Amino acid sequence: MNLLPSKPSPRVYPSQLYAVGYIIIALTFALYQPILDCDETFNYWEPLHYLFFGCGLQTWEYHPDFALRSWLYIKLHKILLLPVAVFRGKIHKSVYFYALKCILGMITALTASRFRTAVGYRFGQSIGTNAGLIILGGVGIHSAGVSFLPSSFSMVALFLSLSEWLRLGLDRCPDQSDSTRVWFRIIAYTAASFFLGWPFALPSALAYAIHCLLHDTTHICLRFAAGVTLLILSVSTVVDSISYGRLTLPVFNLLRYNLMPTEHAGSHLYGTEPVSYMLRNLILCFNLIFPIALFFPVSLCLQPYIANPPKPRDAWAYTATLWVLLGAWSCVPHKEERFFSQMYPFIVLSAAVTIETGHQFCCRIFSQTAASILYKVFFALYFCISIARSLALFTLYSAPRELHDAFRRTMPMHDDTEANQRTICYSKDWYRFPSSFFLPSDSERVRVAFVKSDGLDAQLPVPFRTTQSRDNDLNQSNVANSMQFTSVSQCDYLMTSHGNEVDRKNWTKSYQRSIVNAPTAPWYFRAFYLPYVSRHKLSFASFCLYSKHVESESRP
Repeated sequence: MNLLPSKPSPRVYPSQLYAVGYIIIALTFALYQPILDCDETFNYWEPLHYLFFGCGLQTWEYHPDFALRSWLYIKLHKILLLPVAVFRGKIHKSVYFYALKCILGMITALTASRFRTAVGYRFGQSIGTNAGLIILGGVGIHSAGVSFLPSSFSMVALFLSLSEWLRLGLDRCPDQSDSTRVWFRIIAYTAASFFLGWPFALPSALAYAIHCLLHDTTHICLRFAAGVTLLILSVSTVVDSISYGRLTLPVFNLLRYNLMPTEHAGSHLYGTEPVSYMLRNLILCFNLIFPIALFFPVSLCLQPYIANPPKPRDAWAYTATLWVLLGAWSCVPHKEERFFSQMYPFIVLSAAVTIETGHQFCCRIFSQTAASILYKVFFALYFCISIARSLALFTLYSAPRELHDAFRRTMPMHDDTEANQRTICYSKDWYRFPSSFFLPSDSERVRVAFVKSDGLDAQLPVPFRTTQSRDNDLNQSNVANSMQFTSVSQCDYLMTSHGNEVDRKNWTKSYQRSIVNAPTAPWYFRAFYLPYVSRHKLSFASFCLYSKHVESESRP
């Protein structure tokens, strides 16, 4: 199987221009996109907050008896924030939050730019341009890029490994030694994607593995792969065993939990979704581009009828992974949007080739001018839908963060004593908590607690004691435990969008913000924000901050 084109095309647009555009978009998402998944809050931001400030909320995955999450992953991100930590005491904790999101976004932007350049070298200038434009409007890429999630880390590593694979065999790697070094980078990025990031991205390496086995230096590459894997797993074992206080390897624990479920333990406890859920989410992330990517096999059939078909002939080898991943995730009952980010590089590549094939085919059927107009209209429509999706993410779900900002700014000062510690409570809206980074910087001043309410019978996070503590009554069966709830009489503040839970005699509304009422809102207006239209078509609830026994004027 020949994966190499006969003549690479070195003509690509300046990657610096794309990189600048990607960075601007990444920073916009970092500053305005709220956390969309409570798993990101409680499994990553809260442990990071604990490392910096000695307090935070702990999920059962971080209990030493289960040890599903790697402290190595958290500590690597802590290193990124050490320059920010120099200013501790002079800045609010939310600066840590936004700084990390900006750093992650810029890293994603640079790796995506490198990937676009590699596509241009391998496939030619036109397909490189298509890939660049797709990434520019790729809401899914930018959203995942600023998320503190292992699946996002895996996506970035896959962008890098695929970039190297696309460069393999080009003029910059004329001899065997250069080619071997490229394979070493591919293996290193792929291993980091799996063992430092997300092990369930393993199917994405299938095409790499087949090509590597057909390579002349297979034995050297296999030895290098074994060495890199052993190194990463050894470091993880040491760091995580020290953190948990027992010998453990979280990546193995995570795989065992998900691949060998029982009746009372497994990802199925957190819901199952049909295949349509995956397809719907990928359309939300890429709108017109995802269906185009699925037409890639059809575009291969059209190439014999095109005067200048896209290069190389073996483009299918680079894009077949998309179908492998679609098939794999179709068989998995428990699905979440963040699981699909490993597909994004392959969606971009498949769609870029398909669009170029379609453009060339239209040039043959219609005039070149008509084909050019269709091309521009398509991308204009793609960008408009992407902007509408971005605005929906920025505006419809930002109330919790805005309310916590107001709470942080107006919380009254008091002595730092246990007796004067304030408690902020959540009930049905517990999953909207944006992380302890949005609480007052003096961590001893505020305690987070949850109030029992109708329908709230799942296991919730509890305060960290130590990373090695086994005192917390946590379980892997998603069964509520007695220590996770507090009495509403112990609360000083209450955040909720369910006003009927509040006894107005004892509570005063201090602040409120509008948040979309998802159950009563049409999905298309929730998914895409249209100025002057969405506000009239959507129904909103009031997400409120209530203060106990405090005379306070309700503010808009």
